[in-house]
Amino acid sequence: MGSSASSKGTQQITPVTVKPQHEVVGATPTTQHEKQLTVVRKCIAFLKIATSTGGNAVRLNESDDASKFQKFSAKRELLLPGFIKSLEELHVTDDYTTDTAMENLLTVCEMSNVADNETANMLISKRYPELFVKIWKAVYDDKMYESNELERQYIVFNLLKQATISFTHVACRLCTEMGTQRYGIIPLMAKEFEHPLMNQEALKHGMKKAVWDSPRETLKKMVNILANIIRKDIDNKNVFRQANVVHHLQDLLNCRFLIMRAKALFCLVYLINDDENEALNTTNDNIKFVLKVLGKCLDEPEHYCEHYTYSAAVVMDGICFLAANDNNKVNLVKNDIVPKLITMMTTENLAEKRSASRAVWKLAFHPDNKENFKNNKKLIEVLTNLSNVETDAATLNACKTVLWMLDEDNGVQKTRAKTAKNRDKDKSEANELGKETVLDIESLNGDEFDVNSPAKHVMISYQWGVQTQMIRLKQHLKKAGFNVWMDVDNMGGSTLESMAAAVEQSAVVLICFTEKYKNSPSCRTEAEYTYKLQKPFIPLRLQEDYDPDGWLGIMIGTKLWVDFSISKTLDENHKKLKQLLGDRGRICEENQPDNDCSLNNPGAPESEVKRPNNFHRASVSIKQPKPPANAREVASWSTCQVSSWLAAHGLSELKNRLEGYNGQRLLGLKTIATDAPDFFFTEIKKDFGFKSLLDIVKFKQALDEII
Repeated sequence: MGSSASSKGTQQITPVTVKPQHEVVGATPTTQHEKQLTVVRKCIAFLKIATSTGGNAVRLNESDDASKFQKFSAKRELLLPGFIKSLEELHVTDDYTTDTAMENLLTVCEMSNVADNETANMLISKRYPELFVKIWKAVYDDKMYESNELERQYIVFNLLKQATISFTHVACRLCTEMGTQRYGIIPLMAKEFEHPLMNQEALKHGMKKAVWDSPRETLKKMVNILANIIRKDIDNKNVFRQANVVHHLQDLLNCRFLIMRAKALFCLVYLINDDENEALNTTNDNIKFVLKVLGKCLDEPEHYCEHYTYSAAVVMDGICFLAANDNNKVNLVKNDIVPKLITMMTTENLAEKRSASRAVWKLAFHPDNKENFKNNKKLIEVLTNLSNVETDAATLNACKTVLWMLDEDNGVQKTRAKTAKNRDKDKSEANELGKETVLDIESLNGDEFDVNSPAKHVMISYQWGVQTQMIRLKQHLKKAGFNVWMDVDNMGGSTLESMAAAVEQSAVVLICFTEKYKNSPSCRTEAEYTYKLQKPFIPLRLQEDYDPDGWLGIMIGTKLWVDFSISKTLDENHKKLKQLLGDRGRICEENQPDNDCSLNNPGAPESEVKRPNNFHRASVSIKQPKPPANAREVASWSTCQVSSWLAAHGLSELKNRLEGYNGQRLLGLKTIATDAPDFFFTEIKKDFGFKSLLDIVKFKQALDEII
């Protein structure tokens, strides 16, 4: 094995003489000793190639030729029987240093080279996380970095890591499983940071050139695995933090080896909170380094840098998390990320287009960047072109939303203006005829809700990770007589247009927050549009122990939230939510007891959920309401227009009381009514001289009609 030394001068390991791989393959062992050497040589040859190339795993893109996929699919089929047999034998083995065990582990490594998402996720049913822990504990020894007697343990240890790097690179479900507390994998791996050969001084005085068996290389493998696991499922973030991974990775940012800095940084961006992000990036050094790595990737023909073992798409995914912090957003643009984004959005690589368009979307939330983007003709040209011709839904949605945010997407604005015009026309015709409008109640069932309907609704804004809970909440509210809108299937038609119309027509928005909600550009777009229109909103917490931070913390401010993250308090919190909603978004009275709610029978399909009697038929006659006033229009009202608004609602007697109130002040009054209802009702009775409860109700209903 290769040599490594700590600052005190550790014992060197005598390297095994290994012939080139083509010679090893053709060799025929004649003695038991030669046969044993052959197994060791084959394993070392595999690890040498993996080290020199950044891993043997095949990198396939969705845009690759079909023949390439077929080629590696055929290879997987060929390896599959031996792969499954090897896993089964490894599970019942106690000594992993035998020839048979090492051959089996090498077979697993060979499959990891060509594994796709389906094959790698199959490892869950094959109990791979359990096997990983068993092999690690069986072979790990503090002295194996320096002892010749522990050579085989060290080889097995590195084979296990190399296979796991490749599997976790492609498998989301496997990463979720390995990152949970159940197996203790993260704390087990984190302990290796504490080995004397892994500290900064030892790494600094180690070998300059990376070889497969240096401590630096085995540490790099470990960080690779950690990065893959957290990148694929950030829900396991607390497991990493409890294992002190953040502290260890921060130490590596000072490592003299740039590749170790890169590995540590691209793992950290998924683990740190907003405050730590601020402290980590007090200078532009990390931003510049990340963009340097991205540039190295883009310089390569396939946009993959073997030195850093990263593709441009993976680097951009990390940048998206780095951009969660507003200061980082500005610094990324100041350090010329835009040309790199344009390069990635104009390639045929689908993963690159997705990650780059998502990054542009995230960066566009900062006002300084918005102005920069508006003045960048090339960027606008690329965004416009993709919004017209792109077939990938994620990329298309990102580009159209950015243009909408920049007020550059005239197509969307015109479509929405036309839709609004048609709604106004329908209302006008209904009013002129003096008829009641028949509304299809089935069209008000949340995800099937017709956004052109004049009826107001409760909008559920959430991130996809909690969709199951939100569907149950939707059923509960519908059963209580509320008209609920919820995006279940990426919305009908244009995602952007549907979202905007849904917010505009809402009586109140439920902000169902988790950390993933905070990091999602789609969720932030919904939330900020809600805030911009001064819509009433009620925060619901869906992730235990998560307190909103960053932009979400600023938006929620001192508002009290209803905690839906703890199952044992759900019944109590449903009652709280209905109290907070009041009559906003309600279209009929509740007439079913709470204990019949589908939340207590989560397996029941929506079609079996009992509804109030007046939901039984497909349609019901509802009096057509007055056209609601739009908050953006109200904001520009003069005092005279406020007086006209009072008269239109039969509240002319309040003109003198509201003298001096323009549209902005009226919206402020609406905000107080939403955020501090007790204070609102006490003060308006005293200041406005209301003489009856009916007058108060009429005034409050008039305010509620402002959307």
